[in-house]
Amino acid sequence: MSESINLKIQQIDEFLADSSKRLDEPQPAWKYTGRSDWQCTWPIVEDNGLIRANLKLRMPEYGFSNPSIGLIFSNEMVARLDRAKDSICEINPPYAARIGLPPKVCGMHVHKWEHNREHVIKNKVWELPAREPVTDNITKITQMCYWFCDYIKVTIPTECRVLHLPDRGLWSNYDA
Repeated sequence: MSESINLKIQQIDEFLADSSKRLDEPQPAWKYTGRSDWQCTWPIVEDNGLIRANLKLRMPEYGFSNPSIGLIFSNEMVARLDRAKDSICEINPPYAARIGLPPKVCGMHVHKWEHNREHVIKNKVWELPAREPVTDNITKITQMCYWFCDYIKVTIPTECRVLHLPDRGLWSNYDA
């Protein structure tokens, strides 16, 4: 594996272990990507003032009740929380059984760095195929944001605790 990939893996590990990082404020605006979804990229500030990572929130235009929140570090997806209907199931890769994950995951799930780190190292591909079910009763994107930020050890400043969604007319009865 190249030295730059090894360095990036080490930086990600250190970043995730650090609990002094926080969301930058205020919340950035949502942008329509032209690929049938809205996205909001929220910078994460480290204690030393560096911004090497972002929280990426995604709301599909035609599946707005199934948003996702990801951690992007130096342009690479490191972790992601996906909300999906309980009837939507996905197969985990064979290696997931060795780390205690089920062979199939239905509904809301998280792609954790610690479950996919070795896959990235071994295959030299930034993919997160292993998923863990999330059994917490999370029904709103704001709750997803709190849960995910807690997992990646990112503080949400008080003034950022209300999540502003794109134009309410786009999302009908969906609540944050």
